[in-house]
Amino acid sequence: MNIKKLNKKNNKFIIEEIDICEYKKIFQKLNFANLSHIQTPGYYLNKNDSYYLKISYKNIICGIVSLTKRSFCLGLLKIIRMNDGPLICEEFHKYKYLLLFAIFRFIKNKYAKIISFSPPFIYKYDLPFKRFNFIKLRYYPSKTYIVDLLYPEQELFRKLRGNWRNGLKKGLKLAKAKEINDIRMIKNILLEYSEYANNLSFVPISQEKCLSWLFNDLENNGLLGLKIYQAYSLKDPENNLGSIGVLLFKNKALYLFGFTNEKGRKLQANTLLLWHAIIDSKKNGLKEFDLGGFNKNTSNGIKKFKEGLNGRIIETLGEYIYIGFC
Repeated sequence: MNIKKLNKKNNKFIIEEIDICEYKKIFQKLNFANLSHIQTPGYYLNKNDSYYLKISYKNIICGIVSLTKRSFCLGLLKIIRMNDGPLICEEFHKYKYLLLFAIFRFIKNKYAKIISFSPPFIYKYDLPFKRFNFIKLRYYPSKTYIVDLLYPEQELFRKLRGNWRNGLKKGLKLAKAKEINDIRMIKNILLEYSEYANNLSFVPISQEKCLSWLFNDLENNGLLGLKIYQAYSLKDPENNLGSIGVLLFKNKALYLFGFTNEKGRKLQANTLLLWHAIIDSKKNGLKEFDLGGFNKNTSNGIKKFKEGLNGRIIETLGEYIYIGFC
């Protein structure tokens, strides 16, 4: 890629800072080649440290992106974070690198000289980043499996791998899953999830974030919401077996967290819960179900569990830092 030619072409794109209300309208109205819960309105809790940009070409919107700001050394050092963005309109997909570098220049000139960047899956090659003086960090790239909800339920079941299908059959026979709407029950579930995470020594998604996403569904016109499902034994309906949380954004769902107790593992509650959430998402008109990211550090058990649904795999490039003082 010729950088001089790139710079010349980039002048055609107009980038403007917009408010969250305009960002919501664009997000709701347009179709994007990539869709991310992180770039969905309402994901970031601290609105004062967030920026929203619109990228246009001849009065046609090409894409949008949300950014977050972090300050260090009493505010003297500022870093802008662009995570899993920008969202690019489908008709401008082939210009994704040009759009991206136009955003970098805008950030450098207006907000900060240091940019932390994790590109979305539509960026397949990082050679242009290297030419733009981006430094790749030593983090493993993440992958995820996507279940296509446009398939009929019978076809989704048929596509399951043998062990997963057998586990689901057992779960359907011995347990049942339901959506939880009672706020007190949801808070208890989130506390159980935190305790489960502490016992296994991993950092859980904060209760503050989960409750914010749970309540902001109405505020954001259904653009981002959280659903909680719980499983129980058919023989003992009072005996909870485990729960999962699923984020819903636009036409997509994301498996956010899940946990089961010892009895739940015996009764295949985790398999039942995920299947129930997938079918519920399909019935509510969603098009894709994201099984959540994993990388080389993820345990084989979790990877095999996600592989069992036989979805299509997508992969990101990793993490980068740009330092633009020169």
